[in-house]
Amino acid sequence: MGPVQLQLLLILVLSAAVSVLANIALAGPYSSDVEEFSPCDEIGSLSIDFNVKLVSKDGRSVYEGNITFPYDLDDENLLTNVKTYIWGSTGGWGEFYNVTQYDFIPYTMNNFPNVFAIFFGPMGITGKPAPAGTYHIENFRPTGFKLKKMDAMMFGYYKLMAIQSKDGVDLGCLQFIVYVKEAPADKRSGTPNSG
Repeated sequence: MGPVQLQLLLILVLSAAVSVLANIALAGPYSSDVEEFSPCDEIGSLSIDFNVKLVSKDGRSVYEGNITFPYDLDDENLLTNVKTYIWGSTGGWGEFYNVTQYDFIPYTMNNFPNVFAIFFGPMGITGKPAPAGTYHIENFRPTGFKLKKMDAMMFGYYKLMAIQSKDGVDLGCLQFIVYVKEAPADKRSGTPNSG
């Protein structure tokens, strides 16, 4: 996956840390499932050529295909803005959190190495360089991804929109719909699995 996906999950983690609303669990770890990966609802993928489909493979549904980025993903002047929304109890998406970061690849590698591996790994990106071009995605659909560093996290659906821009011009936008739940209990001890 691209840096957009990685940043989206990063925003989910950061937004949960500051949460003080209802439905807060007081202990982790939490588990998350990527329910949807697509161009952004309101603005589409902008200049990203998104040719990724949900396919059945080995008895599970996964995303596969190509994403073409017409800009360098590792550009130090590329600004990534991840907007996080949460599905409200009465329906509809409500704005929840916003994170803006330049030079997103090294930032994520240094601060969230597991998230980086899960989202960039299926595209073959292991760090810099990450030049403009076509990246092939295989077997992407993280489920049961553990969020271990969260003290308090709201269960439910989150929409993460990663908008990348340079010099004030929006270049690309991808989004994820993620479901966050309590991590399954360890069968031996009855406690949440630390992943």
